[in-house]
Amino acid sequence: MTRARPLQRLTDDEGSSLLELLVGIAITAVFGAMFSGAIFMMTNSTKTAQSITTSSTQLSTAFTKLDKTVRFAAALSPPGRSTGSLGPVSWYAEFRTTNTGAEVCTQLRVDQATQQLQSRTWTVVAGVGTGATGWTILAQGIVNGDVTDPTADRPVPFVLVPTSGSARYPSLTVGLVATSGDASTTSMSLTTYPAVNATTTTSTSGVCQEMGRP
Repeated sequence: MTRARPLQRLTDDEGSSLLELLVGIAITAVFGAMFSGAIFMMTNSTKTAQSITTSSTQLSTAFTKLDKTVRFAAALSPPGRSTGSLGPVSWYAEFRTTNTGAEVCTQLRVDQATQQLQSRTWTVVAGVGTGATGWTILAQGIVNGDVTDPTADRPVPFVLVPTSGSARYPSLTVGLVATSGDASTTSMSLTTYPAVNATTTTSTSGVCQEMGRP
C-alpha cells in the first residue's frame, strides 16, 4: 500500500520566485525615477532662485552707488554709443558734479564686450580734463549693452530725461538687465535719478566729453 506524502509548506527561508523579484525591481525603478526627478526639479529651482538673488543683489548695489553720485550732478550729458570700429560698441553717459568745490566728471559705460557696468572720473581745470582714473566695475553680467531698439524687457542702459511740466530737474534713467551665469535667468532694474543741482538752462551738448568715449 502506498502512503500519501504530506503537503510541503513554503517557509521564509525558501526566498522569492524570479517573477516576484522582477516585479520588485520594476517597482523600485519607478519610485527611484520619481524621486530622482523630484530632486532634479528642486535643484534647478534652487539654482534659479540663487541666480536671481545674486543678479538682483549686484544691481541693487550698483544703483545705490549711482544714487549717491548722479543725484548731485550739476549737468548731464546726452547718452549714446561709442562710434569706434575696434570691437563691440558700448553705451556711455556722463555727468558733472561741483558740490565738492572742484569740477569733477564721471563717465558711466556699459561695456558690451565684458558685459560690465563701469565708471571712471576725472577733474576739469580750465576746460581741460586731467587725472582720469581707471575703470571701476559697478556690476557684471549686464546683457543689454547691445540694445538699439529698446523693449520693456530690454531697455537701453541710459536715457536722458529733460525737464518738462512737473519735472523740475533733468534726470538720467538707468536700465540694466543682468544675468548671473545662467543665460536663461535675468533680472532687470530701471531707476530714474533727478540731477538736483542742475538747472533748466544748463547746456548738455559738451558735458564731460574731454576724454571721449573709447
